[in-house]
Amino acid sequence: MRLGHIGALFLVLSLAACAADRIHSSYQIYPTRVPSSATSFSKVSTEHSDILKASYEDEAQAPIRLTASDGTGLAMESLRVRTVIRGPIAFTELKMAFHNPRGREIEGRFEIVLPDDASVARLAMKIGSRWQDAEVVSRRRGQEVYESFLHKQVDPVLLETSVGNRFRARVYPIPAKGDKEIILSYTEELPASGDYRLVVAGLPMVRELDVDIHHGSKREQFVKHNFVGKSDIVVPVENATNVAVNANGLVMMRWVPEQKDSADVPRRVSVLVDSSASAAGVYGQQVRAVSALAEELVAAHGEGVEFTVACFDHEVSTVFRGLAKDYGPSESDVLLRHGALGATNLEAALAWARTQPGRLLLVGDGIATTKNRAWTELGRGMGPAGPERVDVLALASASHHSLLVDLAQQGGKNPGVVLSPTDAPKQWVAQMGQGAAAKVSLAVPGATWVWPESVRALRPGEAVTVFAKFDGSAKSDLRTIRMEELRGDEKREFELKLVPAHTALVEREWAEVQIARLLELQQRHRTDVRQALIESLSHRFRIITPATSFLMLESESDYSAFGIDRENSGSILVVDATGLRTVGGNTSSSRDWQVEALVREPFERSGRGAASSDGSASIA
Repeated sequence: MRLGHIGALFLVLSLAACAADRIHSSYQIYPTRVPSSATSFSKVSTEHSDILKASYEDEAQAPIRLTASDGTGLAMESLRVRTVIRGPIAFTELKMAFHNPRGREIEGRFEIVLPDDASVARLAMKIGSRWQDAEVVSRRRGQEVYESFLHKQVDPVLLETSVGNRFRARVYPIPAKGDKEIILSYTEELPASGDYRLVVAGLPMVRELDVDIHHGSKREQFVKHNFVGKSDIVVPVENATNVAVNANGLVMMRWVPEQKDSADVPRRVSVLVDSSASAAGVYGQQVRAVSALAEELVAAHGEGVEFTVACFDHEVSTVFRGLAKDYGPSESDVLLRHGALGATNLEAALAWARTQPGRLLLVGDGIATTKNRAWTELGRGMGPAGPERVDVLALASASHHSLLVDLAQQGGKNPGVVLSPTDAPKQWVAQMGQGAAAKVSLAVPGATWVWPESVRALRPGEAVTVFAKFDGSAKSDLRTIRMEELRGDEKREFELKLVPAHTALVEREWAEVQIARLLELQQRHRTDVRQALIESLSHRFRIITPATSFLMLESESDYSAFGIDRENSGSILVVDATGLRTVGGNTSSSRDWQVEALVREPFERSGRGAASSDGSASIA
């Protein structure tokens, strides 16, 4: 594509899916931590076959890079990082500049890896002397525009995601002897530990790294020249947990519920690995996770732990049966060579699971690829012949969380947990060795509404995020948030510190939660109900979903020519010297209407279903 001949850039984002000196004592340089995709353990790193080693190397790539069509990387001239953290929410803006040393225009491939829970909020590229932002449109409309440019024999720029929140884009033109500048910003909810992690491990030399991180009353600021990313940069953040953020009466609360210690040591573990087509993108990670799990089970509970591994797609294949201490590289190779292909035969998987005594760990996403069925059958329980407890590990970004929660809570004789892919294998084993929390009901006195009203399958130490809306005098009198946890007849009351946050930032987090819930309901019940609402929320809050795309055109006349509405799009969050602010977009609509619409729409089905007391929905 040549901008001199045509007037458009096209960007589609589809979801399926250092050795620096310490500058401040409050930030640290840590080894990169990606347990689900790059876990290191001795047996695998030294003995695995070429095919498994290749699966490691394929994922051990630089977190940000722009390569020419011949595969050579372009030098990153600068990386400017601006981050604002309010309570558990972090907003990060990356401004990157890459240099083309060649004496001609070239095409490149841009690639970036974001944190697991990150959501892209903005994508912009510099065209000539001005910045042009991508627009959110329905995926179908984006594809129509894309095809129209292809018919004109125009090279579009295509941005897409792969597994692990990795985004890829074709970029053209990169000017001769010039720079290509790109801005990408994203939001994320910080982990329960409260650490903010800037992913830079593996980054080739950056001529200038400029970092400025605001969190509360603190600020971490430094500039490094000729920076090489040998480790991630981690900033411990105060008030990231057991805190509430208030944005004009919309409150986001996060805390770690109290859980009683109760041992539930696994002595016999059966692992059921999803090897169907839906797991293809994370299959290598799943294989490594199983191997790491075996090693950590031995370390935590001794060499007598019985261990069975099977994979399932259209049939169930047993890979290993013996002791966890004997599960090694050759068994991992067998599992990896099986591959991830075909449909999911749930009947066969369920039948196999019912025959397994002891503990069951499902490594999969809950997606049924055949017979219009899901894991809800397993989630209803498997009777006295089934496993003692079912735990779930989902590495795929498109996982059906509520289905997996049902499975963990009801699939075995005792409740289990849904393990986090961002935790280390040692943490998985520790959580599998503790009793799971029962259902916890939640209440926020004075709030107009609370969502969710209950949480289940909590991991020990897991943080809970809850939203509530306050109106009238309750909104104006907010100083602290009083919470109530109810476990059966037991009631616990406590208060959360309230900190201010940008309204648009909190609303965006709320919209993201609701969109995710709507998408899951669609997939769970195989219906397109509320599709228009999903697209509307995505457009208003600039959130990319499987139903929406980013589209960038060079001029306003191009947008008009394709009937793309720019006037009613959401504002763009940016970072300046004063912190977060919004630019552009339509700010005339009522924010109260937006928030109220979000809480009602996902769960009111007007004759087609009803909301349950725990915030779930059914479709008649």
